[in-house]
Amino acid sequence: RAAGEEDLHGRLMTAFGLLTDAARRYGGVLNKIDMGDKGAKALILFGAPYALEHREEMALRAAMDLTACTRWPSGVRASAGVTSSQLFTGPVGASQRREYTAMGDGINLAARLMQHAKPGQVLCERACARAAAALRFKDLAALSVKGKKAPIEVAEPLGEAEERTLTHRVLIERDEACRTLEAFLHGPGGRALVVTGEAGLGKTALMDWLAARASESGIATHRMNLGPYSQEHPYALWRGPVRAVTGVRRGDAPEVLLNARDAVFAREPAGYRVLLNPLLDLPEEHNAAVRNLSPKERKDLNFAMLGRAFKAAGPRLLLCDNLHYADPLSLQLLAVMRLP
Repeated sequence: RAAGEEDLHGRLMTAFGLLTDAARRYGGVLNKIDMGDKGAKALILFGAPYALEHREEMALRAAMDLTACTRWPSGVRASAGVTSSQLFTGPVGASQRREYTAMGDGINLAARLMQHAKPGQVLCERACARAAAALRFKDLAALSVKGKKAPIEVAEPLGEAEERTLTHRVLIERDEACRTLEAFLHGPGGRALVVTGEAGLGKTALMDWLAARASESGIATHRMNLGPYSQEHPYALWRGPVRAVTGVRRGDAPEVLLNARDAVFAREPAGYRVLLNPLLDLPEEHNAAVRNLSPKERKDLNFAMLGRAFKAAGPRLLLCDNLHYADPLSLQLLAVMRLP
């Protein structure tokens, strides 16, 4: 190959790697990449060919990661359009050669939104924004796009939303399950309750009901939802509860986070407090106290400090959707916290 061909191949493989990594991280599938005179576009599916909970949220998280990524080949900037709709999906082609594909109006609209988006920007239908409660959005002016008679209401995702307010839900024909949850809520602490069942049976609704009941009873409650990406974030299950115990909010300035950390963990050795930085989204720090610690020693110190902080903060209820997506450190800390 000529030098120019080698360079093009390398740039394509870099882009392909970024796309496949983002798709995998959020439970999607990179379906195809098309090249044209106006650039290249990639189609990533969420919810097909495999079912996926919170698919709009996962698609938007993947799009935000890709548009904010700084590892694209030189001169390449990404923009994205996200829609949610019913599509035709399945294998197409002849018996000798076929591929899985998706076709439908939603894909065409996503491409139009991508064309309207600026480099580094994600545009989505407002219906997607309403379905992704874990994210915050900015509503934009409606867009007129090719192939649509009426303007399309669009929004732009801006990042994580604040922890949502818990509201009471009325459940129909769930009396026995509600009684079991009520007894668990007012029983002794240090226990775990696992709710399992097929998709669509109402597990999330039961947890929302329990969260609202706990809040009404004055019990500190943390409601978390994990996704495929959570497995790559140490302590993903615990970051929200740690923020609550520390008295900070997502997006607070670093100096606010540091002051809160030092206030809540004032009785801990100052040199060890830096181990808590990842849970507060602070940069890692290295000092003489922690520089030569083994990974196990770091983990044990973190567990001990967190255990004392949560014990001092009083009883609380942790509710988590999709615990199977939890990272190993989250599960290990959960097992420690359950000890009497």
